[in-house]
Amino acid sequence: MTNPIPSSLLPRPLLLALLCALSVTAAEPKVDPAGADEILATIVAKSKTTPNDYRVALRLANRYAVLARVANSEQAYKKALELNPSSMEPYYGLCLLYFANKRYADAYRTATSWITKDPHSYYGRLCLADAMSLNGETKKSLPILIELNRNYPSDTTILNGLKTRYTFLGMTKEADTATKLIEEIEKSAVTDGLTAATNTSTDPSR
Repeated sequence: MTNPIPSSLLPRPLLLALLCALSVTAAEPKVDPAGADEILATIVAKSKTTPNDYRVALRLANRYAVLARVANSEQAYKKALELNPSSMEPYYGLCLLYFANKRYADAYRTATSWITKDPHSYYGRLCLADAMSLNGETKKSLPILIELNRNYPSDTTILNGLKTRYTFLGMTKEADTATKLIEEIEKSAVTDGLTAATNTSTDPSR
């Protein structure tokens, strides 16, 4: 039986473009003709003049990832992490990079280091749960998501992660419960949205 593809890890605005670009693997890189990417050239030039600027290092890592230059991206993320060890973005970028290139053991190590520094990190724990699942430890990942669900009971990201794992492990009752909760939350969100739209359209001050 194949381990489930992670459903708990969703792209966030900061790295949405990165995650979309990483639909390719290291074995099938995008074509990046020498000198064709002006954005990359600009960031590289900036990194040479400000080698200790964390934000520049992070921008460089993200740009390399978009171009599927995996080794360069990995190196730049690690440099960013050295410059700002307390930041979550390099950890998250590395995890996404490793997931996209099926380097699940590396993702596991990275996520473990992340939550060792920040045990309460929402994103770090999601990444660790997915890394566990993809390394054949689906059952071991459950307590992480269950704890997150206690803290964020209306978070469908977490509930979908639980549903996927319950289904994979044959825990039908728990999977059904998660499914019902997701449906209720999504239905409530739609209702709230319609109510807000109605109030806006009938408000004479708008």
